[in-house]
Amino acid sequence: KEANEAHLTAQAAKHAQQLKEFQKICIAQCESTLRDQQKTAEALRRHEATSRQRDQSHARELQSLTDEVKKLNAIVLSTLNDYKELQLQYEYSCADYDRLIAQRVANECI
Repeated sequence: KEANEAHLTAQAAKHAQQLKEFQKICIAQCESTLRDQQKTAEALRRHEATSRQRDQSHARELQSLTDEVKKLNAIVLSTLNDYKELQLQYEYSCADYDRLIAQRVANECI
């Protein structure tokens, strides 16, 4: 019982630390992606201002920039999904730990 409690406590602490580390990674990736998207959006705006007078080669450049934005959006979505999954694992660990503590308290009261 105590070994199980110690294991759950260690697991909850490990998940909490992983969550903190993953949050830092997510924030850094999202900030980097946002900067990249802002740069790409600015490049798109500049391109659109001159594209009316440009030829087919500029149309290909626009498609390339659009594809890059899609890739960056996919990275953001994937990172957020990974974060949500880790958050759920952390919440499950906390719930397991809370149940174990409640059971321990109940057993001590008996």
